[in-house]
Amino acid sequence: MKQISTLGAAMLLALAATTCNAFAETKLTVSATPAIFKPMFESFARNFEAQNPGVKVSLDIPAGDQEDMIQDLLRKSLIGNVPDVTFQGYNFIRTVVSRQLAQPLDAIIARDQEWVDKSVSPNVTASTVIDGQVYGVGVAYSFLVIYYNADLVKAAIGDAPFPATWDGLLSLAETIGQKNKDNIGGYIRPDSWVLQALVDGAGGTLADPKTNAPRFANEEGRDAFALLRQFGLAGQGNIPMSTDQARQAFAAGKIGFMTDASSILSRVEKETAGKFNLGVARFPIAGNGKIPAAGIAALMLTKDEERQKVAWQFLKFLTGVDGQIDVVNNTSYVPTNTVAIKDSAALRAALSKQPKMQAAIDTVSSASAWYAFPGANTARIDKEINDTMAAVVTLRQEPAPALKALEAKVKELQR
Repeated sequence: MKQISTLGAAMLLALAATTCNAFAETKLTVSATPAIFKPMFESFARNFEAQNPGVKVSLDIPAGDQEDMIQDLLRKSLIGNVPDVTFQGYNFIRTVVSRQLAQPLDAIIARDQEWVDKSVSPNVTASTVIDGQVYGVGVAYSFLVIYYNADLVKAAIGDAPFPATWDGLLSLAETIGQKNKDNIGGYIRPDSWVLQALVDGAGGTLADPKTNAPRFANEEGRDAFALLRQFGLAGQGNIPMSTDQARQAFAAGKIGFMTDASSILSRVEKETAGKFNLGVARFPIAGNGKIPAAGIAALMLTKDEERQKVAWQFLKFLTGVDGQIDVVNNTSYVPTNTVAIKDSAALRAALSKQPKMQAAIDTVSSASAWYAFPGANTARIDKEINDTMAAVVTLRQEPAPALKALEAKVKELQR
């Protein structure tokens, strides 16, 4: 009996050792972007490894931005050399899906009781839905917000609340411009992100969800282009400038308010420190409106069922409290999981160190997927949108004919 017990114990030890060794050899390959947030990705890997002994996260963080990363991934896919998990900008999720690289997560999520029990807010996956299927998890958000020079605003409207509507913002822009002839009252970015935010924010959609045909000429599109012209008439059209030039002018105190990404908050705070009081407000949307999320999402690429189990645990870590704290501690990105924010005192404490992020945090519940026109001409379509919007806001083109011509051009590029 003793011999049997000894033999059984030995077998159990051997089995345990074998299991541990196999687990110890588990390597999760992860590609990440943008490179400027390398410390965040390294923190993800370090903390996930600490919580999952035996798993090694092998990070690939190429130099460059999200555009460089998607090209790098597509090149590697041609030789079958893709990572288990990839971080991508929301606007490139459709590209990864269309190349049949990303794995749908719906079945995995349905089997995960912790997820089903709502430990994660719905927007985490809503921002990664393509054609009705979930292909990733939102890790960090950047939203359009309104940065404003609180000193110029107070001089214009006193102690009245900062406007929460486009009509109010246009009125403010005109007042600031009238009181400060050398200043521009307000600046709205003329680009595809802003167009989608204006359309989605009013309850519309940029394209038909089934055919992907552009819907620029709908009511929301017409209103968006009319708004561009109004900003041009309010002063933006007098001094044409790029977004980078507008950022410099804002930091110099020459612009009353501007629309821009919440992820550059730390940069804006640094550049305006000691010059004027900075304020940040939400990008105006209707009650049922949505805001396309920029930032980064994590997609599972591995098709191996065993590796998928590890990859899924990594994706869950990213959206959990510890992963979301890594986001806040290393960037000006907004955490995606509002449930984690509500339930975790540690996460709320981390956020309290960046009080001006509140406008972006308040936008999380309105997050929607960033729509990108499918096909080989996505970048060209974006450029057409940007150029047309710039022509309207600088008063070189009238809104209605410009919108009609843009829709025709996009349809041509889709063929």
